[in-house]
Amino acid sequence: MAFLFATFSLNGQNVDGVNTCTPYSMFGLGELSDATHATSKAMGGIGVGVRDNRFINIMNPASLTARDTLSFMFDVGFAQRNIVSKNASTKSAYNTGTIQSLVFSTPLYHKSALAFGVVPFSDMGYDVENYENDPKILANYGDVQYNQYGSGSLYQGFIAGAFDWGEHLSFGAQAGLYFGSLDRHSDIAFNTQESMNSTTSYWTYEPYGYSLKLGVQYRSLMGENQDGMLTVGATWRLSSKMRGDDESYFVSATHMGNLDTAYYYKERLVVDVPYELGFGISYRKVDKWMAGLDVKYSKWSGNSSLSTKGLDVSLQNAGSVRAGFEFVPNRYDIRYYFKRITYRCGVYYDRSYLRMNGQSIDAKGITLGFSFPVNRLYNAFNLAVDFGQRGTTSKGLVKENYVNFTLNISLHDLWFIKQLYQ
Repeated sequence: MAFLFATFSLNGQNVDGVNTCTPYSMFGLGELSDATHATSKAMGGIGVGVRDNRFINIMNPASLTARDTLSFMFDVGFAQRNIVSKNASTKSAYNTGTIQSLVFSTPLYHKSALAFGVVPFSDMGYDVENYENDPKILANYGDVQYNQYGSGSLYQGFIAGAFDWGEHLSFGAQAGLYFGSLDRHSDIAFNTQESMNSTTSYWTYEPYGYSLKLGVQYRSLMGENQDGMLTVGATWRLSSKMRGDDESYFVSATHMGNLDTAYYYKERLVVDVPYELGFGISYRKVDKWMAGLDVKYSKWSGNSSLSTKGLDVSLQNAGSVRAGFEFVPNRYDIRYYFKRITYRCGVYYDRSYLRMNGQSIDAKGITLGFSFPVNRLYNAFNLAVDFGQRGTTSKGLVKENYVNFTLNISLHDLWFIKQLYQ
């Protein structure tokens, strides 16, 4: 725990108060969050085709019925990121940490269930600093410093429900509300030329919007002893819109500290959030092992509401391929604790919705993880570690190597037992 939430003194970007720190988050809606449980993250991020009664799987609302019908479940997640980035000339390192999710789940009636909570949708955090090197500008204006920085997050509050249709099918729906704010700054400082005013440009966007995701899962028992289960799942997040006030202003400041607001503008900005399709399949040997595969696709290309003028930045269709595996030696061993631990691993490839300088900003990595059972029932500490890489140093871009940690604390209790004796 001390290592997981440690803070390091590193030379790099100033990331105070942000949930991420990457220059790629300055475009669009920032860095889209993969708001999944540590159990899923440890297996490469799979979940669309996964059914498990030991954690709340929000990747597919249809999976909520895979639970004890007498229990109440609560889950809180924490995320910590460690990133080393470099381009052709510089190298920096930084870390961030935050509470990632808060989710509750409870049964409804017979074979139906309900879940609600808050998860992140996107994060913005960057601080890019450079100095003018054009000899003509240096001769006329002296030392000129440019600084671009931003912060903020968008969240999704949601409520989801699911029910079983017969012995093989489950259906679910998840309704959500987007909220939060994104802030961008761009400063120009004339450090030696006192006759020039330094400038600050500021943009802030505070949107809200609604989302709807539908999910379905089909399951079938297999094997001679009916101890194997094949699950196939699919999800569809419908396209929606975010609406909010986009405020911008321009301020100049003299070396004496006098401020002058030269420009202010406020408009209503509508951002399109495209649909997303997911498909997943898994096979589980009950209380022994499970393997699964997920594929996702979302149509971001042609989204004019997030266009970036003056830069070679465009949106493209995003997608991912993820695969994972878990194994538990003996879940019910009463002598050796390490035999009750669940061990996980996975791989993934993510195609980002950003394309810069003609280059797709993709990520790939491997994951490891464990579930440490606590006391009785399904209480557990779930840890996932993600070793990945994103971007490239070619075409003036930034390459990032990262090690991300996710910790979910899963609490489970029996609440709905009818009392027979007093």
